Amino acid sequence: MGKIIRVPIAGAGVGSHGDTLFTVVGSCVAIMLFDKKHHIGGMVHIMLGYSNQRKDNPAKYADTAIPYLIRLMAQRGAAPHRLVGAKISGGGEMFPVANPEQSVSRNNVKAVKALLAEHKIRVISEDTGGKTGRRISFDLVTGRVMVSMQGEPDKIL
Repeated sequence: MGKIIRVPIAGAGVGSHGDTLFTVVGSCVAIMLFDKKHHIGGMVHIMLGYSNQRKDNPAKYADTAIPYLIRLMAQRGAAPHRLVGAKISGGGEMFPVANPEQSVSRNNVKAVKALLAEHKIRVISEDTGGKTGRRISFDLVTGRVMVSMQGEPDKIL
């Protein structure tokens, strides 16, 4: 049996066969990548889409977090060409906004999708939007992601 690796806000985690990656998101977005051949998985919990050249924390922003996560996974033996695609979850509208263009959560989801496409990683499954937070568990035996939201049935990505 592996370990449970908790991924904090603006953090990243990488594990292997038997491990489970876990996080809780609201307006943030969790990005999960998986090398199916070697059962190496990674999760990053981004707060914002773009760093605008800030260097404070590579896991905080989607534009720096995606290459950072790929590097961390490669250090454990994963290969970018073996990644089965990305699963993403989060981007809940935790606080009402008058102008949808100013929605941090929607902008986070849009940025994640655009940046994954730039890295030639397709989104194979997602659970985004809504008005509540999510608990996310990523099983590195199966590659399945379980998303739990209060008052909703669990979803498998």
